Amino acid sequence: MLISEAPPLYKSTNQLAKIILRFIVKLEIFGSENFPKEGAVLVVTNHLHWLDTLVAIVAMPRWGTVLAGEKWAKVPLWSLMLRKSKSVVFIKRGKPDRRALEQALNILRVGRVFGLAPEGDYSKTRSLQKGHNGAAFLASRTGVPVVPLVIYGQEKLFTSLLNLKRPLVRVVFGEAFVLPGTPNLANGKQLGDYTEEIMRKLATILPPEYRGVY
Repeated sequence: MLISEAPPLYKSTNQLAKIILRFIVKLEIFGSENFPKEGAVLVVTNHLHWLDTLVAIVAMPRWGTVLAGEKWAKVPLWSLMLRKSKSVVFIKRGKPDRRALEQALNILRVGRVFGLAPEGDYSKTRSLQKGHNGAAFLASRTGVPVVPLVIYGQEKLFTSLLNLKRPLVRVVFGEAFVLPGTPNLANGKQLGDYTEEIMRKLATILPPEYRGVY
């Protein structure tokens, strides 16, 4: 679904996020042509900074919902806008959250866009960490196209602003792919193998210094 067809509050949230980002970063977006124009899409991204949620919402060319840590739900007004605009699904970190996974599956099943970071929390090493199986689970159960999205440069936000500069943040969309043999009921090793494939797709479109364990 196009942004023009999204709920009015989503458009307002998207515009507010754009205004905020315009003041604090210089944003460059590449590869938007790789994003499927219709149908369900699972977007997978790296996770370097708390700013990633805003950047992903702004960068995606279609109305999308992203997974965000429950700590965002405690931010007054902003969390209300995110929730009411259907921009986010909040998840409890540190343990399986079946409610959040079911919400994500429902979004994909109706042909919409859903995004998440397989690493879970943001990276303390400023590079890719081992991925968890959540994205692989969603992709395996639905068989939808997966679009890798990487964002980098935002980890320099505070040091740049202290020097009265806006950091350059680059966003790159990779080519869409479908995990082999999906949809299926993969678990255990097969889910782990799918996660490895997803993470390596992310690594291939990141500069070497951001690839971490991949």
